[in-house]
Amino acid sequence: FPVTIPQALKAWIEQSQVKNVVIIGAGLSGLECGDALKGYNVSITLIDRNAHVLGRQTDQAGALFIQKKAADYNVNFNFGTSITRIHSVEQIVSAVELADGTLLDAQMVICALGARPNSQLVKSAGLEIEQDAVVTNEWLQTSDSAIYAAGDVALATNKMTGQKMRNCTWPDALVQGATAAINMVEHTKPCGGVALLTASHFFGLSFHTAGDLAALAQDCRTQESYADTYYQKVFLSQEGVVKGFLLIGHTEHLSPLKRSWLTQTPLLDKLS
Repeated sequence: FPVTIPQALKAWIEQSQVKNVVIIGAGLSGLECGDALKGYNVSITLIDRNAHVLGRQTDQAGALFIQKKAADYNVNFNFGTSITRIHSVEQIVSAVELADGTLLDAQMVICALGARPNSQLVKSAGLEIEQDAVVTNEWLQTSDSAIYAAGDVALATNKMTGQKMRNCTWPDALVQGATAAINMVEHTKPCGGVALLTASHFFGLSFHTAGDLAALAQDCRTQESYADTYYQKVFLSQEGVVKGFLLIGHTEHLSPLKRSWLTQTPLLDKLS
């Protein structure tokens, strides 16, 4: 990040005098795409079935903070709905129709819903699958010891909880790919597991989150602080160990929070 707009999209916006862009999905991909479009003098609307942006990666207060900042860039949101039809004139997009029949003007529609794994090859190879991903062991071997899997398609171990999970992040994919390659040759490097850590930047805001915030809200005490320029929420165990965090707008406390979270030792720095 920051995300850049491909030349084909840029050319279409300029040549076709696009005024209204609809983005399907208000997750990280949708927000980053909206951010990349903000300098093109277009009205941007993000559509999502969830109740707010980043449905799995932020709480409601953090989402409202992001949505307020996005409005400064002519970005609008429509939540709790979906697109049922894309209208066109002479094969050029003219509008989108929402589930309740509402029509929104649009000269461009971008799908930012993420990806679903294509498991056909895996199934035909007879490999074990869970959670729509390929099961791997500590060496990233699949149920067929001659086949290895890494990245978005692989089911890896969450180093914080010990549970198996898919973690579709670029840093973890890089590490897993290198680990699998080493083990194909000399079988000496066990995979250290993955950590549920996300970082991005959009609408002038840095964004960092760690842990399953919805689950942590039930079990941890929290420290929350906010101002016009930032929102911060930290989840702590009774012993003062960071179990998760959400930082929007600044990264002042990122290093000590990550240190406590990754090492599972008490947070020494005072947060303000």
